[in-house]
Amino acid sequence: MIAVHAGAGYHSPALEAAYKQDLAAACRAGAAALAAGGSALEAVTAAIRVLEASSHCNAGRGSNLSFNGVVECDASVMAGDGAFGAVAAAPGIEHPVEAAALLAREGKQPLSYGRVRPMVLAGDRAREWALSRGLAAAATPQEATSMHLTEHTQRQWRKYRRIVDGTSSDEGSRSAQARPRASPGGSPAALARQQAAGWAVPGQQMRRQGPQGQPEQQQPAAGRPAKRSRQQSSLQGDGEKVQQGRQRAAPPVAPNESAAWLYDTVGCVALAPDGGVAAGVSSGGIVLKVEGRVGEAAVYGAGCWAQQPGCPGGTPGSPAAAGQAPAGPLLACSVTGVGERVMQHLLARELCQAAATAGTAGAPADGSQEGQEGSPEPAEPALDEVAAALLCRTILLGPPPHDCGLLCLRPAPSAAPAPVAAPKQPGNMVKIAIIYYSTYGHVRTLAQKVKEGVDSVEGAEATLFQVPELLPQEVLDKMHAPPKSDDPVITAADLKDYDGFIFGIPTRFGMMASQVKAFLDSTGGLWQEGALVGKPAGVFISTGTQAGGMETTALTAVTQFAHHGMVFVPCGYAFGGALFGNDEVRGGSPYGAGTLAGADGSRQPSKVELDYAVFQGKYFAGVAAKLAK
Repeated sequence: MIAVHAGAGYHSPALEAAYKQDLAAACRAGAAALAAGGSALEAVTAAIRVLEASSHCNAGRGSNLSFNGVVECDASVMAGDGAFGAVAAAPGIEHPVEAAALLAREGKQPLSYGRVRPMVLAGDRAREWALSRGLAAAATPQEATSMHLTEHTQRQWRKYRRIVDGTSSDEGSRSAQARPRASPGGSPAALARQQAAGWAVPGQQMRRQGPQGQPEQQQPAAGRPAKRSRQQSSLQGDGEKVQQGRQRAAPPVAPNESAAWLYDTVGCVALAPDGGVAAGVSSGGIVLKVEGRVGEAAVYGAGCWAQQPGCPGGTPGSPAAAGQAPAGPLLACSVTGVGERVMQHLLARELCQAAATAGTAGAPADGSQEGQEGSPEPAEPALDEVAAALLCRTILLGPPPHDCGLLCLRPAPSAAPAPVAAPKQPGNMVKIAIIYYSTYGHVRTLAQKVKEGVDSVEGAEATLFQVPELLPQEVLDKMHAPPKSDDPVITAADLKDYDGFIFGIPTRFGMMASQVKAFLDSTGGLWQEGALVGKPAGVFISTGTQAGGMETTALTAVTQFAHHGMVFVPCGYAFGGALFGNDEVRGGSPYGAGTLAGADGSRQPSKVELDYAVFQGKYFAGVAAKLAK
């Protein structure tokens, strides 16, 4: 079970289809992680990772820019067992949620000499730490300043800096050092909502401080004309000319564009088949925020919370806090809203605590029932009622803005997942054969990553094989092909010993290479026996060019599997945002992972192609494990 959200801020109706596509991709990625045997925390991380890769969400790649035009991200995750990790005001980390999740996992491991592992890392030190752990991150602080910037967010930043500074585009050199001031129209987000509703931007209402530091002119009461001094009257004509010049200098803005790029924290909650729960959030923060500002997405108990019976957690003074396992339902919560308001109330934790105690409020301490014999027990309040009551006594009592959203998961006792079967013992592992042919090493590189994905799934193990070579060595030498790897050469008889197969296939004129076809042709005896019926098979592909046969090669491979009665396992779009993007050249398709080697073989697999290969290994292993039961 998995649920995601894209924030409580305004979302443009013009981009509704794009938002839904991103959310659906995030759900698929989280569900695929669960299907592959991953934990609830892994599912939450996978889902939020997709939203961070989207340019439509205020997280990762689509993050709002700070006042000086840089991206600083907040993210945190929490598992029901109490594991928590967060990064705060962190620049230059490609997927902040991955760094938060790694902190949470490492936090469960002890350090020598009584040292304590960090739970939260902030600023550029978070980037350096992520880089040291092998996560995708900028190599230098200078590179970090350009990561996650998009044309859209930069255009919005320039627009709202001009509004806040009260300057035109030709005064940008002076406005770069200007200090932002609140305008009568409210925050940039409020201005965006006003524009979307057809209101005029109140730029003409803004006044700069005079040389002596005089305060800005107060606005007249509604319905009354403004009082003007003689000096103001004499300057009115010039002021109107200046304002008209500003309007001419302002770049054109598409309908709904302003509001479409002002949104809020993304998040996810998940329930795994083993009964574990987790929650997470990720955010680029408020538009034009001060550098170093930390939002609710990085604060313990504010942005996300998860708890489950039998694990440490809870509020101070509760049985759990005293060292006992908390009772009550499984709960996970992800919060979005104005961080400064959310943090004041530790809203995620408070909602989970309120939901956990809502059904028991007012019950006798000894557990006995009051009232007449046979009277029905009071109904447990719905989650939306609990959340509404909490907001009324917290956020709504404070100053505006009150933007806030709560996504909470509380599985009904009857819907609790069935216990998961014990993992297979080493002698009864799900065995996956990764069978490939590689002339210049591209396919083998992908094969190693696919193996990495399979081996990461508990109860599954992968073995690399290469198919027999058909070309003589003298021909390979003339092709300048590197020596073959030490991976064993497979025979048809070897297939009987494995539960599933993933084939790494280079293309030849839009079809599989003859070496792979020759090997499959040698399996006629297994076809007669029905030895491979019901076993899963998948493919990953390498082509020379984008139109070289990434999909046709996979399609023609399916005919081989069909004759054997094998179950073809494509990945679909479960890998998420990278398959939807058009911002870089990449291999891979809904059929499986892939790479583009280039017409001369000089191009090497990119990071996104390698990540897809790891994902395919995890996904395939999860399906194979289910079929092997």
